[in-house]
Amino acid sequence: MEIQKAKEQVILAGKMLIEKGLIARTWGNVSCRINQDQFVITPSGKAYESLTPDDIVLVNIKDLSYEGDVKPSSEKGIHMEVYKHLPDINFVIHTHQVNASVVSTLGVDVVPLSSKHSAIGSCIPIAGYALPGTKKLRKNISYTLDSFHSKAVLMAKHGALCFGRDLEESFMIANMVEEACEAFLLDYCNQVYNKSCTSLDEINGLYLKKYQTDEPTAINIDAYVSERVG
Repeated sequence: MEIQKAKEQVILAGKMLIEKGLIARTWGNVSCRINQDQFVITPSGKAYESLTPDDIVLVNIKDLSYEGDVKPSSEKGIHMEVYKHLPDINFVIHTHQVNASVVSTLGVDVVPLSSKHSAIGSCIPIAGYALPGTKKLRKNISYTLDSFHSKAVLMAKHGALCFGRDLEESFMIANMVEEACEAFLLDYCNQVYNKSCTSLDEINGLYLKKYQTDEPTAINIDAYVSERVG
């Protein structure tokens, strides 16, 4: 793909993810393969709404070197692993989408999938925990990609990595992952509460009733969570 077109696709993907509620603030990252040696990726610490083609960074797949003065996402390495392992994959999305992120904290190994979500694969594997942006996380992703045939990987206590042949497929996979994780969470919580709830809203109602409050406490996340720059 031409570099300019790839950059435009990355910017469009960011807007689509925001509109769908799968990405917030500057969290997560999006990339598009140019060829077997290069990909473009979102920059570090810049809001998706304000991105321009000049902000999207060209990165070398082999050594993660990059062109220009704009710093690429600190998590470019996990995108590199996908492109190196899967030559038919041309677009990668990493999000901290809610349901997938919650599932990633549960300590399970895989999320089983129904036929409704078979486009992802037979399951969604969960890669072992490592700090974002580290070689250890890249190694964990590499191991998981070698071990499972899936178009999505959850990273333990982190978020989701979704990928496909193009923007459209990757975006579809990201949405399917959120749906599949919602179904998994509902089943998981019903087992915990020994209930037969049909939605996560019902589960939330049980939680609020248990702790004798009608509304969840408002949390100012900025008070104690620093902005991710990934």
